[in-house]
Amino acid sequence: NRNEQVIDLRQNITTSLFFNRGLQKYSTTYVFQNSTNTQRLAEDLQTAAQRKHEISFQHNIKDNWLLNNAISYVNNKNTSSSFETRNFDLMSQNINPSVSFLKSEYVTFEASYAYKQEENRIGEESLKSHSIGFNYNYNHPKKGSVLTNINLIENNYKGPLNSPASYRVLEGLETGTNYTWSVIVQRKLTKLLDLNINYNGRQSETSNTVHVGSVQLRANF
Repeated sequence: NRNEQVIDLRQNITTSLFFNRGLQKYSTTYVFQNSTNTQRLAEDLQTAAQRKHEISFQHNIKDNWLLNNAISYVNNKNTSSSFETRNFDLMSQNINPSVSFLKSEYVTFEASYAYKQEENRIGEESLKSHSIGFNYNYNHPKKGSVLTNINLIENNYKGPLNSPASYRVLEGLETGTNYTWSVIVQRKLTKLLDLNINYNGRQSETSNTVHVGSVQLRANF
């Protein structure tokens, strides 16, 4: 059997079509992605496949405002040769409009909205999600960068919990109202030393607030 000889097999195809790519005033982009990842874990052969169609539109207004809207259709499949509970076939539709304000050469503010509708075509899991996000981005070539964001996510989920499909659909969050936030700071201390600080957190209606942070000091020789 040929599958018995497979240890790790990855395939990826990405195709992009652009219209008015320079963004003098507006541009449109279409992206098609098709990827497959097959791995053998002990006696189990797992295959994760994704097929995605996305079209995005950007419009530049008076050099300071950027409007963007992305619409995508995504199919995620997972098959397991030994564990039927790991099998799912998720189909999602996504709409993600956003508006960005370029305050200066180094500072950008962004507000975004996202709608997601997803269902497992071979199971009971389904989700309708609305989220609102705000981002602040400061990026200076000499001083460093600061990236912060905060999101309010409302998940209307139906189906069993604690299954591989439910975790994939909810993306690690919970049903109901969720809050997420993060701060990333990158600073060049000297010619040889870089400081990276990462912090993120999340909170939901039924669980305690989770805080995760890390500090990295890197030397470049």
